[in-house]
Amino acid sequence: MHWLKIINIGITNILFLGTVGMITLVPGFAYFTLMHQRRILQYQSKFEYDGK
Repeated sequence: MHWLKIINIGITNILFLGTVGMITLVPGFAYFTLMHQRRILQYQSKFEYDGK
């Protein structure tokens, strides 16, 4: 019965905006981290081969 009361109340605007923000922020942060790691590995391998 407790869940029915929560569903009937509905969600507030700030809760909706926070949920949408987190849903977009988490994949965006993961994408940025992966791309940054790839760029670091490329630079690292570039400097490794230049020294030999």
